[in-house]
Amino acid sequence: MNKKIIAGIVVAIAFIAWIAWLLSASNGDSKTAVVWPSGTVNAMGATEYDWGEINIKGGEVEHVFDMVNSSKEPLLISHLTTSCMCTSVTLVSGNGDESMEFGLHSKRGPWERVIQPGEQFKIKAVFDPMAHGPDAVGPITRSVVLETSAAPDGVMSTSSIDVPKGSVTTLQLSGDVLYEEAFLALDKKEESIYTNVQGDFAFAEAEHEFGVLKQSGGIVSYDFPFVYNGTETVEVTGVPTSCACTSAEIDVSTLSSGDEGVLTVSFDPNLHEEPEGRFFKTISILTSPELDTVPEVKIWAEIDLDLGAGAYKLQE
Repeated sequence: MNKKIIAGIVVAIAFIAWIAWLLSASNGDSKTAVVWPSGTVNAMGATEYDWGEINIKGGEVEHVFDMVNSSKEPLLISHLTTSCMCTSVTLVSGNGDESMEFGLHSKRGPWERVIQPGEQFKIKAVFDPMAHGPDAVGPITRSVVLETSAAPDGVMSTSSIDVPKGSVTTLQLSGDVLYEEAFLALDKKEESIYTNVQGDFAFAEAEHEFGVLKQSGGIVSYDFPFVYNGTETVEVTGVPTSCACTSAEIDVSTLSSGDEGVLTVSFDPNLHEEPEGRFFKTISILTSPELDTVPEVKIWAEIDLDLGAGAYKLQE
């Protein structure tokens, strides 16, 4: 074979091998020679994350930490681990390549990842609340540990006997695992519209402003939704108002804990003479047995006497 052809083949093979090595060094899960110490590990956000309340039957929860090699040298990540078998972790490099999954019992092996100078990467942590069984509720704290070629700085990178030529970076996760019933009850409480609490009753709002009402405008009404939170079942015995111009109806007669209802209040602006300017009327809910705190709502209004005093339905 022609010597020039052979030389060309050799050069081509060498070039392909060099390209493969570069790809492996920057993206692959293979061994790469990096002189220690080399590179840095920095977080682009917090190194701690709190999931808050976690539904034990709600499936896995995850969080992604954004990291970067902020040095001018490559960073070698040689191993990842977690503090508990319920938590797993993967590394996503800058080009989107995702590593194998690591956990508490992952052995150190041939996997390595090189993060180039200035390259950003992600650490994705996943927690399975059912990993320890259906009764594993309560506060949790978990750690994710990166073993790297960065020199220990005492902050992001610390010394470890497991990594004699390198350092470890620890990311913290926390949360509170709840039984599903408690979690759903918490959600319902947080999303409740009934923010005005009066003893065993809670209203979405306890006052309503009708504004200026024309005497000729006719009767106006407004609904006050409520929830009864008392432990004892009660009967509604009446919904008295502070004035004859105001009437009220309630759409329930018996209330047990958690029952919702609507108190509808109506006002007649032409029944009789009202105070000048803005005024209010009150409406109460009476029950049997009687409650320590009687729930009460209020309406506000001002009358435009467009018909005159002679048009009142009640002249006395």
